[in-house]
Formats: sequence, C-alpha cells, structure tokens
Amino acid sequence: MLEELIVLIPLIASFLDVLLIAFRRSLVKYLAIISILLLLVITVIDIRATESSIIYGIFKINPLTLIILLILYIILLLDAVAFIDRSKELSIMTLYIAPLTFAIISASLPLSILSIELLSLIPIVMMVLNRNITAAVKFFIISSIGIGLLLSGLAIAAPYLSQLSYSEISFNPISLLALALILAGLGVEISIWPFNLWVADVYSEAEGRITALIASINKKVALVILIFILSIVFSSYMSYNVKIVALLATLTMLFGNIAALFENNLKKIFAYSSISQMGYMLVGLAAFNYIGVSGVIYNILIHGISIFAIFLILDYLERYKLYNVESVKGLYYNNKEISLAAVILMLSFIGVPPLAGFYAKFLLFGGALDSGLLLLVIIAIINSFISVYYYLKIIINIFSSDKRLKALKLNIIDKGAIIAVAAIIIALGVFPNIIVGTIQNAIQSYLMLP
Repeated sequence: MLEELIVLIPLIASFLDVLLIAFRRSLVKYLAIISILLLLVITVIDIRATESSIIYGIFKINPLTLIILLILYIILLLDAVAFIDRSKELSIMTLYIAPLTFAIISASLPLSILSIELLSLIPIVMMVLNRNITAAVKFFIISSIGIGLLLSGLAIAAPYLSQLSYSEISFNPISLLALALILAGLGVEISIWPFNLWVADVYSEAEGRITALIASINKKVALVILIFILSIVFSSYMSYNVKIVALLATLTMLFGNIAALFENNLKKIFAYSSISQMGYMLVGLAAFNYIGVSGVIYNILIHGISIFAIFLILDYLERYKLYNVESVKGLYYNNKEISLAAVILMLSFIGVPPLAGFYAKFLLFGGALDSGLLLLVIIAIINSFISVYYYLKIIINIFSSDKRLKALKLNIIDKGAIIAVAAIIIALGVFPNIIVGTIQNAIQSYLMLP
C-alpha cells in the first residue's frame, strides 16, 4: 500500500494543482510542500520495509530507488520553501513531484526520458514568469537538443531491449552508437564536457532560486538515470564505460575549474564550480563499484543542498547589486551567519575535513582507486587544489576589512534554510554513516556492480 502511495500522491498532487490553479488559486499555495512532506514520511517508513516490488507493471520500488527519492525529496523541499512567499512559482513546484518520482522509479526507459524532459520544462515556465526570457530560450533549446539525442539513442537501442525496460543489452557494434547518443543526451542535461557551454549563461541570467532548482534537482535526476543506464542496460560494455566516463570526468573537471579561475562574476564562478563537481561525481561513477557509486549518490545529497543554499545567497546578493568577487568585500561584519554558512559550503566543495564534502570525495576517489584508476584520482586531486584558488578568493573578500557591507535583509525562512544546510554539511561530515551505510547496502543488492 505504501509503495502505491508513492505513485499515486504525485499524480493526485499534479491533478489538484492544475484544478486549483484554474478555480481556487488561493488553496494551491502549500500543496507542493504538503505533498513533499507526505512523500518524505512514506519513503522513510518504506525504506526498511520494502525488498523489491513492481507497481502497476511499470514502476520499480526497492531500497535503492527509495533512498534516492528520499534524497531528492529533501532537496526539493528546500527548493519549495525558497518560494514560499511566491504563490505562482510554488504552485508550479507541485508539478515537479510527479516527473521527479517517475524518472527514478520507472522500469521503462521511455518514461524516464519523458520525465527528464518534463522536469526541464518547469524551470523554463518559471523563467518566463520572472521575465528571464533569454535564459528560458537558451535552456529550452539546450533541453530540446538533449532530449533529441536521448530519443535517438533509445530508438537505436530499442530492438535490443526487453519491452523497452531497464534490461541488459548484449554487446554489439550498433548498440555502441546508442550508448554514445544516450551519453551525449544525458551529458547535455547533466552538463558534462563538451555539452556544458550553456551552463554559465543560463545560470547567470536566470533568477538565483530558479538556478538553484536546476542545479540541485534537474541535473541530479539526470545523473541518477545515467547511473541506472550504464550499470544495468550497458553493463556488458563495462570496459568501454570505464574509459569513456573516466575521460569525460577528466575533461569536465578541468573545464569547470580552469574556467572558474578566470571568472569574476559570482554566479558564473559557481556555475563552473558545479560543472567541476559533476566531474568529481563522474570519477566515482567511472569506478563502477559500490564504493564509488555510493559516493555519487551521497554527493547528490551533499552538493544538491549546498548548491541550493549558495544560489539562494547569491539571489540576495544580486538584489543589492553585488555581482562580482570584489563586491562582497566586508560581507562578514554585518552578515555573520550567512557569511559563515557560505564559507562552510565552499570549504565543503573543496573537500576540507570534517565537512561532508571531504567524505564525499573520499568515497568517490576511494572507489576509483579500488578499481585501479590511480591516474584519474591524481587528476581529481590536482583539480581539487586548483579550486582552492577561486574559493579562497571569495572567502578572503568576505572577511576583508577594507570596507563593511550593510546587513542584507533576508527573510527568516531563507536565512533558516541556509543555516540549516550548513549545519547538515557539518553533521554529515562528522557522522556520514547516518546515510552512507544504507546507500551502500542498497547498491550492493540492486545494481550490477562489484
């Protein structure tokens, strides 16, 4: 019964959202938050009670999909809370729940791909509502290219798939083309090099809260689908997968970090930073073992909530015309809590112990070492040191005594969310096994990994 509710609640919420928007808009404001909270409670209860089941012949429910949903619902709840005083955007947030859920639990590849495309459309609507037209057009074009590549890859792979489900394809040359197209399509969605040249423009032109949504949810859902496709559908191509993903990881890390070194705009720096962070996650995926992949899923939570908080802070900085690194000089003196939270999050991105980012990189790099990818780990460590420069440049300016910025007027909910995220990053760094052990057990049981 609980498994069926995970399918039904998103559908009912979407139906009520459309119905209430048309007739009683005042009632729709908190529907997204209530629905996400319900799903969070159900998912927590169901994780330990469920072994593995198929619902309605098309949805797969097991501890792995449930823990991934739990992580994504936590991130989505934070994103929804950021729009709590904006009824239009909050009502649209309800429409996120169904495609997010179905992308993860679908046993059908076409439904997963359709869900990814629906997830891409929602931020576009939000951008249009906020008159970020240029960003909306760019994101629409890029998303269309991504979905086109995905559908082309699926069409080629379809004859070799059992009922278009997540089933293993035996090795053949034609399917290699399908693998390349699917990687390219998901690469656009995830922002893997060379499919990530759009990221800095869209992130900097869209409102900070919408950017947070794309970075924390859309890219993470697409990454989960990539994990499922490579470890299940193309599991017999493992030798190719390791080489391809390792190469993409290297190029993605290098591009993100080097581009950030020469950038002065804060939103673009964190756009490039998010690209480099995706490169680190690909290091864990390239390992294709339970240690590395558990690091990827753990990092989805860590980076998802962290990038949400960072772009929420940047959203407030933009309101005060603080766009560049130099513009945040002296931010700390009248904004101590927010400044310290931002510093904690940046140190976590670098991988400073005992913050959660350190343990995430420990898993990602440890998994790669366990698979014999020493050179890839060395490149990743070098990239981590490169990132120290542009993060420290921001931190030094925040604490600079040359001038003192006036206090930013944050609403209490946003301020609480930012501080809570910083506290979680500390807690999960000190006590990572709160979640990592569960992730690893689920991966060992339900993915074809050593």
